[in-house]
Amino acid sequence: MFRLLDRSLALLAGLATASLVIAIAYVAADIIIRKTFSKSLVGSVDVTELVVVVCAFLSIPIAFMRHSHVAVEIVTDPLPPRVCTALDGVGSLLGAALFAIIGVLSFNPMNLSSSAGDVSQDLAIPIVWYWAPMIGGCFLAALAALASAMRSFLFSLLGDT
Repeated sequence: MFRLLDRSLALLAGLATASLVIAIAYVAADIIIRKTFSKSLVGSVDVTELVVVVCAFLSIPIAFMRHSHVAVEIVTDPLPPRVCTALDGVGSLLGAALFAIIGVLSFNPMNLSSSAGDVSQDLAIPIVWYWAPMIGGCFLAALAALASAMRSFLFSLLGDT
């Protein structure tokens, strides 16, 4: 189960990161066209903002799954390995709760934006397309953090760190 989730989240993060190529190409084309023809591509800000949201929120879950987030270990270094692993589990549970709460609390603003017909400034991309990867990423991060917590607690109980 952990391996399948890890692979799925890694694939999603890889696709999200690859989407940055779209934003980079769009901005580069905008710069070249602006310098060459004194005209600008419409929507470079819209595309860049959307891609950054997609990349950021769809990459967070793999960080939880692989324990690659920033951690300060000064306090936990002298503790026994089982205790450190259990504390990692507690931290992952707190992360899961935080991202689940952010995901749930984001539904209302998303619905308000959607019902108001909010769109991006230049390309008129519905704002719901900015909210969807954020909310989805939050719930995936909560799932990954929960799986990470389960793994930490199992390792701490079994002593297999």
